[in-house]
Amino acid sequence: MNVRLSGGWDKVARLLTTGPARIQGAARRALLQEGHYLRGKVVQGFTSQAPGGLPFKPLSPRTLETRRQRGFRGTKILIVTGDLRNSISVLTLHGGDAVFVGVARTARRRDSGDLQENIAATHEFGATRGTATIPARPFIGPIMEQYAPTARDRFLRRIAYLLAGDFGTMPLRGMAR
Repeated sequence: MNVRLSGGWDKVARLLTTGPARIQGAARRALLQEGHYLRGKVVQGFTSQAPGGLPFKPLSPRTLETRRQRGFRGTKILIVTGDLRNSISVLTLHGGDAVFVGVARTARRRDSGDLQENIAATHEFGATRGTATIPARPFIGPIMEQYAPTARDRFLRRIAYLLAGDFGTMPLRGMAR
């Protein structure tokens, strides 16, 4: 039996040789892009004071008075110095196969360089400190709840975009790259 190949077999050979590494690289890059997309949504939640559309619980009169006594006139919740908002980060884990979006336990205060207490968890879940109760003001959970259902679609669209040409194309349709 005689077999004769015609067409773009050189392209097929190249795809079979380089495809797995390209797909893995695109998946890792798409995952990192999704992490930065979610980080942006968390930061927007601080700015809007309503992460995921859920408004923060108002500050108590006692907290507002304490702020005034310390010379801070702002009333934005969870924003006095901006350290908490600015510490929201994206970290790659497991060699790029996973990402973490949140506040790393090694986050440092801008003014003193000291390690922050787990202030993110305190505000995300609430806490009691002596006679004071700090109400939960979640800023990560609502974002994850709102955007997790569509994460798979964004991820796959990013991979298709990053692999454009060889495996077909799929427009991002206005998504952040």
